[in-house]
Amino acid sequence: MGSKQMKFEEEHIREFEAATPFNRSEIIHIINTHSAFERFREIYNMSDANSPTSLVNESGYINQEVSVPKKLVAERLTELKKNPFRYRIVDIFSRADGEMMNFVEFLDMVSAFSPKNPLKHKICYAFQLYDIDEDGIISKEDLFAVMDILMESPLEDHKKDQIVAQVFKEVNKENSDGLSVEDFHYAISRAPDFSSTFRFRI
Repeated sequence: MGSKQMKFEEEHIREFEAATPFNRSEIIHIINTHSAFERFREIYNMSDANSPTSLVNESGYINQEVSVPKKLVAERLTELKKNPFRYRIVDIFSRADGEMMNFVEFLDMVSAFSPKNPLKHKICYAFQLYDIDEDGIISKEDLFAVMDILMESPLEDHKKDQIVAQVFKEVNKENSDGLSVEDFHYAISRAPDFSSTFRFRI
C-alpha cells in the first residue's frame, strides 16, 4: 500500500470518537500513520484465515469485514504476547466473532490501554479480566483462576484461600459471595500504580 492514505467511513469515525478516548484528528492519525493500523495489517498478513482478501475496498475505504484470528493477536502482538492475560484480553474485545477480531475491535482494545483512557474505564476492563465466568461478580473461584493465570508455579488451595480472604477483608466483604464492580473499584483505587501498569502504547 505504500504511502497511500487509509480511509474510514464517516459513520465509523464518529463511532470511534464516541467509544474511545481519541478525538477525531487522533483517530484519523491512527488510521493513516499510527502504528496501530500497521500492527493490525502485519497480523492480517500472517493469517491464513483473512477474509475478504483485501484490507481496502474498491472505494479506498478500510474494509469493515476484515478480521484476524484473535489467538494470533494474543500471540504475535508484542505488547500482549508476554501478558498472562493475553487470551482473556482478546476475548473481551472480540465479541462479534468468537474466534476472530476485526480492526474496530483491535482499535477498541488499543484505546482501552491508552494512557488517555480514564481510570474508571480501565478499572471496568480490569474487572472483566478478573470475572472469569462473566457472571458480573468476582467470586472466590474467579480469583483462584486468576492466581492460576498469574503464578508460574501453582499455589496450594489453602494459600489461595488465605489470599482471597485477605482481598475480601480489604473491601469489607468477608461474608460475601464475591466482589461487585463497586467493590473492585474501591480495591483498585487503593493501588496507586494500577493506572501505570494497565497500559501500553502501540
